[in-house]
Amino acid sequence: MVSKLISTVLLLSFVFGISVFGQDSSGVGTEGTVIDLDLSLIGINRIHQAYPWLDGSGIRVSIQEEAFDTMDADLLGRYLDVGLTSRVSAKHATNMATVIAGAGNTSIRGLGVAYGALISSSDLMGRIPDPLNVYRQNDIFLQNHSYGDTNAVSYNHQSIAFDQSMFEESRLLHVFSSGNNGVGNGQTSLGQINGGANLTGSMKQAKNPIIIGAIDTIERIQLFSSRGPTLDGRIKPDLVTFALFGSSNAAALTSGVCALLQHAYLDQYGTYPSAALLKAALIQSAKDIDEPGPDYQTGFGSLDAFAAVQVIMEERFKESSLTGKDTYTENWLVPESTEQIRIALAWIDPPASDEMEKLLVHDLDLQVVTPVGDTLRPWTIPFTDISDLTARRGRDSLNNVEVFTLQNAEAGIYQLLVSANLPAGATQGFSLAYGSQAPDRFHWLYPLATDPVPFNGEAFTYVQWDTDYTGAGILEAQLPGTSDWTILSDNISLGKERWRWEIPITMQGISRLRIRTQNQTYTSDTFRISHPVRPNITFSCGDSLLFEWPRTPGADKYRIYIQDGAYLTPVQETFDTLFFWRKPDFPNTQIAVEPIFAERSTALKSQSFSIGSAEDICYFKALYVDNLNEKNGLGVLAELSTRWNIQDITWQHRGLNQPYRDKRTYFPTSDSLYFFDDDPIEGLNFYRLLLRTNDGKIYTSEEAVSWYISASRVRVFPNPVQRGQEVNIYTRPLGLNEKAALYCYNAAGQLVIRYDFMEERMTMATRDLPPGYYVVEVRGVGEVVRQPLIIH
Repeated sequence: MVSKLISTVLLLSFVFGISVFGQDSSGVGTEGTVIDLDLSLIGINRIHQAYPWLDGSGIRVSIQEEAFDTMDADLLGRYLDVGLTSRVSAKHATNMATVIAGAGNTSIRGLGVAYGALISSSDLMGRIPDPLNVYRQNDIFLQNHSYGDTNAVSYNHQSIAFDQSMFEESRLLHVFSSGNNGVGNGQTSLGQINGGANLTGSMKQAKNPIIIGAIDTIERIQLFSSRGPTLDGRIKPDLVTFALFGSSNAAALTSGVCALLQHAYLDQYGTYPSAALLKAALIQSAKDIDEPGPDYQTGFGSLDAFAAVQVIMEERFKESSLTGKDTYTENWLVPESTEQIRIALAWIDPPASDEMEKLLVHDLDLQVVTPVGDTLRPWTIPFTDISDLTARRGRDSLNNVEVFTLQNAEAGIYQLLVSANLPAGATQGFSLAYGSQAPDRFHWLYPLATDPVPFNGEAFTYVQWDTDYTGAGILEAQLPGTSDWTILSDNISLGKERWRWEIPITMQGISRLRIRTQNQTYTSDTFRISHPVRPNITFSCGDSLLFEWPRTPGADKYRIYIQDGAYLTPVQETFDTLFFWRKPDFPNTQIAVEPIFAERSTALKSQSFSIGSAEDICYFKALYVDNLNEKNGLGVLAELSTRWNIQDITWQHRGLNQPYRDKRTYFPTSDSLYFFDDDPIEGLNFYRLLLRTNDGKIYTSEEAVSWYISASRVRVFPNPVQRGQEVNIYTRPLGLNEKAALYCYNAAGQLVIRYDFMEERMTMATRDLPPGYYVVEVRGVGEVVRQPLIIH
């Protein structure tokens, strides 16, 4: 009955465009934007170092919200049109697509998690899933949902639809942001929870999707991040991860990681993983960041992308199914010196109906039998007393995810038991993921040898490590150009596992870090401190273009990248600091440069430039006359965009209705040029530059025009003038204490206009003067100058 209802809702919405809203589903809001995309904070840098082929290639990710910009340089060529794209586009959608799968063409901040994936777009359609045939026909088994509603929530038709969607297509995983209402108070079956139960939307009350909250750079829950529990007390969000301003980014980062997990599984097994396995792998590998066990703020912990990928790569999972009251048993050998074991059980539960009192339909239970025969339960929050919402061990009959952890686990065989408590004839599949951690653990997470430092070239970065050590240590750096170790912090907290490093913008070169404890020293990879190359397009004329950049200290040469299709592609290496090419060879694309060093250390590529949008610059950036301080001639200034390929330049001059004549020819030694003309003509003077290149081409600048008035002259123009048009009165430059005044007389000798000069360039209005003959008189410029003026 439920399946038919959901199928009907989906069909009506898809075919007729009907938006299906519940009472609590008015108004969709975006939940964040890309401002501080840093993949090192979730372990993506470790994935790219250990498994460089793992980039999401072959995976297709759908984004359900407004349309993203398919022509964005970081998304170009990877848009998959499935016929459901919204007619409305939004920057937020483009940001989500970039976080998930950006190619990094524009800059390091444009590099997404799964940069090889294809991205499709799906309209919100009433905040329900797309029809199953859309997912299946297009091999889309991952969909990101970074949006939320604003009103109270319940388990309704939207929750049912998403549970049904994943139950009918076991490979499909929906990823939701938890919301940005973390300070709100929400209702549950036990009553109101202050600062909790504020997930933004009934969609997020569903059991099967994974819900993601937001933490900051030091793994504290963000104040804005929405929290659980759900209406019936289930643990949501499932996980948290880094997001600076909204939980949208947290969901998108997780979707990108899921794409990498799908890629890893597809590469090893030739098929897509189940959604249950993805959830189990993500939750088993997560880091518990608050009190032991899950909670309603951070769920089952903080996302660790590298550890999640290792679950797949090391095949630390089992999948099976149970019927009726059956039990599944798996024996697992735990090695000596194990600090902690962690096991996650996940299954895709059938949808409940909104009339059901208990929303968990198929109840599975995880138990662990230790080598000495003790039977232990997983973590649970019973949700029977609103005054006590802490985790404890026990049987869980609310959630379709269960997590077991054990500190200081003995070595030996552990039995993992999954027991079913299903209705007669029912069968339920499940996924089990497991792993252990050794004691006395220390691993550098950032920087690695393949990492640019700072991550984005800015003045600071977060040094990161993974350890079970507590207490304090000493952080030291072997800075560029020295073999000595410099103390950065003599009292660093090991348990915080990260430290903010302020790096001077002038510091560049090879470096290492180390942390010293009382008994051990842990040294990082050798890495390069580098700051972004800042290039410019300095010549863009006709079919030719020149790209130039300042020299990077220590660089042997430079690699030029041009966007060829979806990605930046290296096209040339040069020892010079410029690159010239013809525009038709690379039309409407991006260009960037990367310094290369003899020791092959990683450095940042520059921000890329759009070739198609480059302004026309044929050597000349500016040309103007500056005669404010010149009384015996005119000074002319020019600015060149580049001196590349110039043979010589010539300053040229002409008067009104006269041909240009050469004034001076020479080779420029600077991009800033100056020419003083000590013999200008009275009246209008025209100047230009003529530039000749080594290959014989000639370029001429635009004209710069200025009046020159000698020490004893005044210019009045235009003359005659049409009534209403302004008359210009120009004098020579006035001295510091020198004053001048204008007098205008009509034919009868009457004074009709009089005012003082404020500067050497003044105008006189004629709109109030009748046509006729006038005399303009200027006093105070060394003499009295009179000139006739005719107004038509």
